[in-house]
Amino acid sequence: MDKHTMAKPFPNVKKVLKKLRKEKYKIAGVSNRSRLSLIESLKHQKMYEYFDVIVTAEDVENPKPHKDHPLKALEILNIDRKSAIIVGDTDKDILAGKAAGIKTVGVTYGWIGKEIKKAKPDFVIDRIEELLEIIR
Repeated sequence: MDKHTMAKPFPNVKKVLKKLRKEKYKIAGVSNRSRLSLIESLKHQKMYEYFDVIVTAEDVENPKPHKDHPLKALEILNIDRKSAIIVGDTDKDILAGKAAGIKTVGVTYGWIGKEIKKAKPDFVIDRIEELLEIIR
């Protein structure tokens, strides 16, 4: 079993992505990982279909925490930064969102846990379902 098939989605992420998709939200996956690595992982988790665009290290000049990733996703999706939200489980995600002028949501269940608060996201959530309350 390789590292892509070992990765498991956080609880209820797939359910929330499905709901956002049904409600016509545009969804981007932005990662410092390689395109192949990210896509293989998302396909294995049966979540690839929920993303309108994937932006990876190969697509930008500067990796997160630089603003290139989120800005590239917004450009492709034709979305204004004022109507966008970046959800992340690392300080680099939050810093990239802030640098791009996007509202940020830090999740405490991810890579750095409650330490995400140190990056000062606009919102902090313990469960992905809380995102649905923030966007409404």
